[in-house]
Amino acid sequence: MHIIDKLKDEHPYNLSGGEKKRVAIASVLAMNPEVITLDEPMNGIDPKGKKFLKELLIDLNKSGKTIICATHDFEYIEGVFDRAIVFSQEHKIIRDDKYGNVINDLDFLRKYNII
Repeated sequence: MHIIDKLKDEHPYNLSGGEKKRVAIASVLAMNPEVITLDEPMNGIDPKGKKFLKELLIDLNKSGKTIICATHDFEYIEGVFDRAIVFSQEHKIIRDDKYGNVINDLDFLRKYNII
């Protein structure tokens, strides 16, 4: 039995934030989209759920899905994405580079108050 199976008969008001997020993600994946957009997908999910979601995103990407993710949670998405686009507080692109180049550039991250 998958973790989501036990949620199918629950009333939405009885679900935790992490469970609601799992149901929302499962609902989107059921439509089999080519492009998946996520906004802070790791928020409200326990460590085991974060590990599962990270592995799922990697598998989806390997299967050819395009995944766009807005996040501040760099620790849990490391290894998921090849590319990072960083926006300024004014919503302008200030960097478009390989994920590793961005996340390892501590001067850049400090300059733009990312870390």
